[in-house]
Amino acid sequence: MPTAPKLIAALVLAVTGWFAAGEVLPHIPDGRMPPFAQPTAALIGLAVGWTSIGAQPMRDLAGILSMGFLGAALTAGGAVLAFAVYDMLDRSLDKRYAGLGEALNGLFELLVVFGRLLAEWDVLAVLGIGGLLAATLAGLASRVWR
Repeated sequence: MPTAPKLIAALVLAVTGWFAAGEVLPHIPDGRMPPFAQPTAALIGLAVGWTSIGAQPMRDLAGILSMGFLGAALTAGGAVLAFAVYDMLDRSLDKRYAGLGEALNGLFELLVVFGRLLAEWDVLAVLGIGGLLAATLAGLASRVWR
């Protein structure tokens, strides 16, 4: 059922995903980020905000903090998984892998490569601030619109 906290959390995390993907782009060594990185990260943030942050009742500061960081982590993790799968499929279509096992090993290597990009301070700042803002605004909206 649509509620104001779900809508607010989804929109804020979508914007967070968009800007976090934009902050990752300068840190990519050989330009392996897919061309649709920012819209994909925004769509993942929209889904995470709607299903995880907006759906949970947050009554105290601990709940808001935990849901904010959880939402940011889920958005980042989903985006990293999507980008790694895209890159792995692109490489497999170029016949760089001999079989399924090698392609799955390549996927895990790409997950590590893209996951390391999240350790940059500017990306972490965007994700942390956006997640906390999404949870705070969703918590306020749940108190205002019951």
